[in-house]
Amino acid sequence: MTALSPEELSTEGLAEIMAAGGRPADSERKINIIDTTLRDAHQSIWATRMTTSHILSLLDDITNAGFEHVDLVAPIQFDVSVRYLKEDPWERVRLVHENAAPGTKFRALIRSKNLASFDFLPDDAILNWTERLYANGFRVIGSFDGLNDIDNIDQGLKLAKELGAETFGALSYCLSPVHTDDLYKRKATELLERTDVDRIMLKDAGGLLTPDRLKTLIPAIRSSIGDVPLEVHTHSLTGLSPLTYLYAAELGVDSIHTSIAPLANGPGQPATQAVVRDLRALGRRRRLPRPPAGSYDVAVRCHHREPEHVVAHGAVAHGVGAGRARRRHAADRGVGAGIDREEQPRRPQFAIQLQ
Repeated sequence: MTALSPEELSTEGLAEIMAAGGRPADSERKINIIDTTLRDAHQSIWATRMTTSHILSLLDDITNAGFEHVDLVAPIQFDVSVRYLKEDPWERVRLVHENAAPGTKFRALIRSKNLASFDFLPDDAILNWTERLYANGFRVIGSFDGLNDIDNIDQGLKLAKELGAETFGALSYCLSPVHTDDLYKRKATELLERTDVDRIMLKDAGGLLTPDRLKTLIPAIRSSIGDVPLEVHTHSLTGLSPLTYLYAAELGVDSIHTSIAPLANGPGQPATQAVVRDLRALGRRRRLPRPPAGSYDVAVRCHHREPEHVVAHGAVAHGVGAGRARRRHAADRGVGAGIDREEQPRRPQFAIQLQ
């Protein structure tokens, strides 16, 4: 049973493969996993309230689990660290890099010409920010613009590459008459021609991507970028994202973004445990953790109350990004995501069991 073509790809087809016991192990091309637990997962589910001590307590397990990259910061992590957690975000960045497993690649994301606010900043501010990210240890740096205006992200991406970082440019996904396959083809081509990024991310902040939409969108982008690595980032607001990732794998995407449950699903990314299980059933090879070999299973215990997910009413109609939805939810309940400073959540303690 080989990978299904876009024309053959369907929920029923995948179900038949699963019902037949799946494909032979490691019979299909490798797909990598980018972990978002330390960045977008808590941004979308806990309103970015994971503290430095939380992160450090998880670091050994996460950075030894074999993820391709570990997502760590976007500008909002700096904002919330100072405004609500009363922490030094740059000290967090340095401590994480110092205490991570050797060879771990942490990612930093830049939002257009904004940093901690939504005001447009001059290029020299963005360039200085990019230089500081690199100086403090980041070797994977990317940028996105909500309107896919490459003018707003090209300078930072070019500098990051000149400094020696691996770079990624994001194509922001949206539902509108304008956001056609042809638009994404043209924007992917422009992004590569102007910035020479090392990889392209299809970034679905609103969780609007559907499996069927990928059937034409991924081949369209691939036709423009050739063998440049392509990754997909989405959220589980509509509940479709785990299936969307399976379609992405069948369509030849190189990497997908997940987070470790229970800090997953809802407004966050799909759970690593479930996605990896299903990818393995479909015969996908994955970069296995070191040193264990054989089946890969991640079991997580988190000594924290279960995440309170934002209800996805109107997610498709309004296209509100998951991170912003959670921050709005937190603001409605008062500063601190409804958590008093004296009553911060207990440190999550993850036990990752590799079998």
